[in-house]
Amino acid sequence: DSVIRLYSKEGEKLLTVDNGLAGEEENIYSYGIQGPTRIFISVNAKDYKISDTEYYELKAEVNPYEEKYELEPNDSIREATPVKTTKIFGDFANDQDVDYFRFYNETFDTINYSAEVVPSANYDIRLELYPGINSASVVFDEGTNEAAEGISNWLVKPLETIYFKI
Repeated sequence: DSVIRLYSKEGEKLLTVDNGLAGEEENIYSYGIQGPTRIFISVNAKDYKISDTEYYELKAEVNPYEEKYELEPNDSIREATPVKTTKIFGDFANDQDVDYFRFYNETFDTINYSAEVVPSANYDIRLELYPGINSASVVFDEGTNEAAEGISNWLVKPLETIYFKI
């Protein structure tokens, strides 16, 4: 049973994939990487009981970025993934991982912006909004597992950028 891990060039673990059972494939789909950079792929057997008749095949394919997925790394406000669609997907590499996103109001009108973060099972998430890159955050945290966190009707001025930390 194999496990795939992605590491940044600094050695930080970005992603672990272990969805398949023994003998089944492990796949990484639609994982955005901010570049230019280097990413290292690690393939390991879970049980380490490998005979010399066992092998694996690694297939790697790089495709253009789809804007509905986060870009890694996005662990700081300066690396924030741009939000350009109505829905964006992210993934936590570990329980210490944080993800930053940014929304830019490219219009000449003030708009009402709403956002909701819906966690997968067993996550107690916290949503923080930064009205500017050097601003203090506004925290949204219901404090319960699997509960969505959100904001409604935040006023975003023309040509202004707001940031989110999850």
